[in-house]
Amino acid sequence: MPWDERTKRRLKLRDLDILLAVVEAGSMGKAAKRLNISQPAVSKAIVELEDALGVRLLDRGRRGVVPTAYGIALAKHSVTVFNDLRYGIQAIDFLSDPTRGEVRIGTTEPIATAIVLPAIDRLSRKYPRLSFHVLPGDTASLYKDVSERNIEVAICRMIGRLPDELAADVLFYDAFSIVTSAKKSFDAASQTCTCRSCQRTLDATPVRQLFRLRDCGGLPRKWTGTSASYGGESLHQHTKRASGDGPLSHRSARVHAES
Repeated sequence: MPWDERTKRRLKLRDLDILLAVVEAGSMGKAAKRLNISQPAVSKAIVELEDALGVRLLDRGRRGVVPTAYGIALAKHSVTVFNDLRYGIQAIDFLSDPTRGEVRIGTTEPIATAIVLPAIDRLSRKYPRLSFHVLPGDTASLYKDVSERNIEVAICRMIGRLPDELAADVLFYDAFSIVTSAKKSFDAASQTCTCRSCQRTLDATPVRQLFRLRDCGGLPRKWTGTSASYGGESLHQHTKRASGDGPLSHRSARVHAES
């Protein structure tokens, strides 16, 4: 149906809110209890939405209601509408007091422990009127949460293709190392183990397979060796410098919606 003044006048935020509650609850009765209104009021709001749009939004049955394709589409975009309105209210609050606000951050558990939580602790000390909500998840789910405006920003590793509606600022590249005993170190140049007793079984080890990746172009040839000690034992470390090009290089980034 066309988007015109008549449609805009007939669509109400309250009715969209009721639709979301019904879709989430799976029945009009449960939605009515959640919203603290009567069930006839819920039914009336859904009927008015369907009349305004000219399509059926819900399929009614004995076991409850199920959203149609039209209902799913409208519910999805209704979430965006309410999130944008929330951002508008937050913008007004920020203009009245820049030291006050609310930020919803999604991150993985390792990055939360190492980066996000310490940063929040420092910011909270400096700006005590700021509130933070941290949502843990994996990269794929965090991409989805940013796209659906459930969070403002995600701090995570970049894995796979970034959705077109999102943008990312790379914070740093991870460095990966192979750490072995200094007495049994691996020579990256010759791809052999310096310990003769290990040479016969080296071909079957994951480390040998890792070095083979370099021969087929999978890894850059720039490796460096450094010495270290752990628990009184001398160690040798072969480090791949993270240039962002090899398959073992991971980018950690701030992911946000494209403005």
